[in-house]
Amino acid sequence: MTMRLEKKRRKKQLEKQLQLKRCNLCRSSVREDRLKRHKAETCAGRLLPCPYCTTHVRRDYTRTHLANCKGAQIALAAARRAQARAERDRIDRERRIARALKNHGWRRSGRMSGTNGRHQCRYVTITHGARY
Repeated sequence: MTMRLEKKRRKKQLEKQLQLKRCNLCRSSVREDRLKRHKAETCAGRLLPCPYCTTHVRRDYTRTHLANCKGAQIALAAARRAQARAERDRIDRERRIARALKNHGWRRSGRMSGTNGRHQCRYVTITHGARY
C-alpha cells in the first residue's frame, strides 16, 4: 500500500513541476521547476545594473538606456580618444624608424604594419644603399 502512495505522490510532484507558471517580471510562461533559474538568468524583466551609472535597468531596456546614458557616452568618447592617441603614436613610431633608417644610410620600401604596435618585416624591405 505504501508503494502505491509513494508512486502517486511522485506522480503529483512531477505533474506540479511540469506545470507552466507565469513569470511575474516578464509575463512569459515557464515550467515551474525552471522558474527560479529563469528569473535569475534569462528573464527579460530582471533588473541589471548599468556599468556606467548607478541606475538599475530592465534587461530588455538596456540598449535603449545605454544609447541615452551620460556615463556610457563619456566612456565611449574616452575610448575614441584613446584609439586616436594610439593611432597617432603608431604613426609617430613609424616616422621615427624611417628617420633613423635614413640617418644611418638604410632605405625602406613598403609600409610598416601597425598591428599591436609591432612592425612586421614581411611588409617592409630594408636595404642598405644611398640616402634618399
